[in-house]
Parts: sequence; structure tokens; C-alpha cells
Amino acid sequence: MKKRRLPLNDENTLLVVTSFPENDHEALPLAIHAKRSLLELSKKQNILVLAEKLGKKMTHSENKSLLVQRVWRRNKPLSLYSILGPVLNFPKIRNILIQFDFDVYGGITPTYVLPFIMVIMKLLGKHVYFEFQQAPQEFATLQRHQFQIYKLEMKQARFVVRKLWNMARISAINTYIKFFYKVVGLLSDKVIVFEEDLRDKLRQHISADKLVTIPVGVTEQPTLSISRAKRKLGLSSNDFVVLVFGFFDWHKGTDWITKVFSEINTQNMKLLLVGGKNPALKDNSAYQAYCKEVAKLARESSRTTIVGFVNEHKLVQYYSAADLVALPYREFMAAPSTLTQALGFHKPVIFSTTFIDYMKSPDFLQAMDQAQITDRDIFFSIDKSDIADMLKLLRSDKQKYNKLVTFSKLLAKKRRSTQLTRDYQTLVSKSYALSPRFAFSK
Repeated sequence: MKKRRLPLNDENTLLVVTSFPENDHEALPLAIHAKRSLLELSKKQNILVLAEKLGKKMTHSENKSLLVQRVWRRNKPLSLYSILGPVLNFPKIRNILIQFDFDVYGGITPTYVLPFIMVIMKLLGKHVYFEFQQAPQEFATLQRHQFQIYKLEMKQARFVVRKLWNMARISAINTYIKFFYKVVGLLSDKVIVFEEDLRDKLRQHISADKLVTIPVGVTEQPTLSISRAKRKLGLSSNDFVVLVFGFFDWHKGTDWITKVFSEINTQNMKLLLVGGKNPALKDNSAYQAYCKEVAKLARESSRTTIVGFVNEHKLVQYYSAADLVALPYREFMAAPSTLTQALGFHKPVIFSTTFIDYMKSPDFLQAMDQAQITDRDIFFSIDKSDIADMLKLLRSDKQKYNKLVTFSKLLAKKRRSTQLTRDYQTLVSKSYALSPRFAFSK
């Protein structure tokens, strides 16, 4: 049966500029978030997605209410002007949502183009909403481990001029990043972030009354029993399995947690790295060298297994088999999709102290209070002995472990996708009357 054509040129249609995966395998975090959130939102309204070109298919329907058109190319900033074609072709569409991540669009350069596109949208009378998945405050954070290249160049440069040029370049980009945030704030009707920590950082550049916190929605996931899942994956029922999910990256601490497991002296403690290389950095030699180092550390440890990327069916097995999910980040860049997935599976999660400002979010703090846990129960410093002690305690103290499970269940309930979808829909309908627990963001 042929799908009914979407009534795109309609004031109730939402136009979304974002990354959208052809499949979830090796998809970037923003793309995964976009697909899950927009599929949920499409149950309530029609959506036109303007995504990056990935293959030969330029247009396809996800369902009768969500159409994807692939109009721009990653790492080609000028191709973003193609977004304006559908904007002009469908003049009745009033609301536009731009979901942004520096990695997805190609780093700093695309931000030189986006403000001009937003100006044109505003001149056409559109309501523009901008969603930040990350908000780095300086070049070093944005470039992550790539910044080491510039420090190395400074050390090895033969001429002082080269050193001064690199330092001036970094300083200029730091200044520009802050300017970009200010411009986005001025041109947007509302700016959406996922956690209060990001909102606090952006308040330095964007008016507080424009910033809105809407956490990533949690969808309940089907699970297997932990013993059955371990058996299917060839793991012992006595193994205490720690899961680290996602792309290998310095700021995510992939190398650090791998090294920790190669050194801790605890029996039946297993680390599963479910993920792999970030395709957006496939041409970066420094990043490729970093991934080789992670692989070397994993090979040298009998406790660590690099699983690689897995499909949805296998993902259920790995999350079901995990006793614990760890977020060993060195730097906070964006709300990790791993947290949302872990909550969906009701898995206990431990965080590096990089995430300590999550406690600024009322729902997070309320879940902690209701589960009767403190920051010492779920946050660890980037120190081998600190995380090793925490893992040993959670393995031996069932009561403490069950409190973390309770915390995950409570936070998952507070962040249910159905409620957050209503918040999104309310926001882009120009009423701004968000649900009570997000009133602090108004």
C-alpha cells in the first residue's frame, strides 16, 4: 500500500535541520538522538527533516508523518545554504528547529554560515529554535585530543613566528566561539539544552529567558535476564560486567578506563567497550593513532573486550548483561546518549566527577534523594584507586548496588519520552507553557 503523501506546506509542520542516520550502525550521537526524538514527535505532528547526504537516497519517509530530505554535506559549509530551498518551497511552515553539534556539521567552519541562514529564516518570518547538544567554551575543549597536535607543533616549531601564529589562532577561535553563541541567542526564539550544566554555561552568552532545559527522553527497553544475557554472550555468571558504550574518544576517557582495567587486581571484573572509531574523524591521523593505543591497551588486558559496533538486537543483549554502565569522561561535552540508553534498561550508572553539575538538574537531584544516595555513591574522580574502590564496593555491597538501580528507575520515570515530547511540541507551538518540572528553565 502506497504511503499517503505528507501535507508538508502546512503551518503545523515542523522543519528540522539535523543529522539523521540511514541506519543506527556507527551513527553519530546527534543522529541517534534526532531519529529517536523525531520519531516520537512525529506521532503528534508532521515533520520535514533536512539532513546530510549519506548515500544515493535523497528523500525517504520514516513513517506517514516524517519525511527526510538529504540536502547538505558534512564538512562542506557552503552546502548548508541548500537548507533554504525547502524553506522557500514551503512558505506556510512557520517553525524551524536546528539541532547542532560541532562534530556533525564539520567543526568551526560551518558556524560561519549558520548565522546568515538563520537571518534569512527570520526575515522570512520563521520561528527558529536552536538545540545545542554541546557547548564547549574554548578551542582546546572543542578539539579534544586534536588540540595535542597544536601543542606539539608549538614545541617542535623552529621559528617563534609559528608558535605565535598557533597561539593567536587558538585565542581567536576561543573568542569566536563565544560570539557564535551570542549570535545564536539573538536569532533564536528559544535555545534548547539537555542539562542544567549546559544552560549555566550558555547563560554567559545567551539571555536566560531564552534558554530551556529539556532532557533527552527515555524510552523503556525490553531486557533479558542478566544471567541469560551473559550466557548468550559467553560470559560467566560470576563476572561483574562494566559497560562503556560509544565512540572511542579522549574526552570520553576510553583510553583511561581501558588502562585502569589492565592494572586493577580484581578477579572476575570485565570491561566491555561497545563501540569503536568515530567516522567523523576517519581522516584524522592523530585520532587513528589514539584508537590504536586503545586497541593495544585492550589486547594487553584479559579483562577488557572491544566488542565493536552492534545492531539493535545485540545492543539489548549487551545492556542486559551489564552489571554497571560507566561514564569515565575527562571533559563534559554533551549529554551522553549512553545515559539515556542505560536508564531505558534500568541499569545502574556511575559518572566521573566531570558530570557533578548534573546535580543542578532538579529531576536528577530528586531521584538521588528518593533513592537515598549521595554524590559519593555515583561520582568518581579520574583516579585509578577511586574507581577501583567504587567497583569493588558495588560488587560486594548488594544494598548499595540496588540503590543505584532504584536511582536509574526513578530518573527514567521522570524523563519519559512521552512527557518530554509534549514539552517539545508545546515549545515549538509558541505557547512556551512547559510542564511544571521544567519551569525553572523559563
